[in-house]
Amino acid sequence: MSEFKKVLEKYAEFVINKSRQNLVKGGKHGTHNKSGALSKSLEYTIKDNKVSFLSEKYGEFLDKGVKGSKSTYPESSASPFRYRDKMPPPSAFDKWSIKSGIAPRDSEGKFIKRKSLNYIIANSIFRKGIRASLFFTKPFEEALPLFEDEMLEAFLNDNLEIE
Repeated sequence: MSEFKKVLEKYAEFVINKSRQNLVKGGKHGTHNKSGALSKSLEYTIKDNKVSFLSEKYGEFLDKGVKGSKSTYPESSASPFRYRDKMPPPSAFDKWSIKSGIAPRDSEGKFIKRKSLNYIIANSIFRKGIRASLFFTKPFEEALPLFEDEMLEAFLNDNLEIE
């Protein structure tokens, strides 16, 4: 294996590990890793001296955020994603609401049905959007200057022959 590929592997491992730490630790708005599925899905491939990062479909939405139909969070204002006319399916929040232990009550003190709660959550996300967590973007950008010199040196060692 070339020196450059070894450095690319170190870089990719650093980015994946930091991203997983960010998911577990969360931010001031809590963790984004209730089920652990996103964290487990983070991986990379190296092909033709290029590194590609892969994750669950919703990973990019969590990282970059999604603009809402009515308003948006400041962190998500640069996001390429936006809710326009379709609300996320309420069923997508079923397991999450159970794991979160959310059990709100109505004005009479009765528990709200889980289907209703999931609809309220989906509607709120549709209107307000999803706050950008940058769980992947920050480590990706942080790692570039850390590994820049090492990558350059390895690339030159692999491709430069001085006689």
